[in-house]
Amino acid sequence: MRFLKFDIYEGGHVGFFNNLMSLELGVGLSVLSNRRLLLNIPPHPVFNSEREFNLLDLVDLQFPHQAGCFSEMDSARLPDLHCNRITVADLLQMDDQPVISNCNSNTLGYYSYALPFDERVVYACNSLITIREPYRRAAAMIVHELRRQH
Repeated sequence: MRFLKFDIYEGGHVGFFNNLMSLELGVGLSVLSNRRLLLNIPPHPVFNSEREFNLLDLVDLQFPHQAGCFSEMDSARLPDLHCNRITVADLLQMDDQPVISNCNSNTLGYYSYALPFDERVVYACNSLITIREPYRRAAAMIVHELRRQH
């Protein structure tokens, strides 16, 4: 089996949206490279999280993955996504590597450039990453109350 080892941007200590974009980048690269996602558990809570939740406390990932600590696992490094756009051809050149990884936890990349439009990526990112039920329910209640008031 081949793997993509991925660190969430800034160890997760950024706002929820940047955490989510980083997870989508990891899932997208995993889909494009046809690799199982090894997601390093973010060491920091989501910025401004009073309960110190990390990203994995807030979302469910219905995508083949393992969450854990994979820091010591040897891997071939992807190029720095701040400087390079990753293409399927780039990933195919790394097919002989059992494990590839993003270059560090600071790499979010130019998100819109890093993931090309690909139906597999769009499906995985939009359908297989979901906000956990209690937070979806709270958001629906807020929307309902706002509609009721206006």
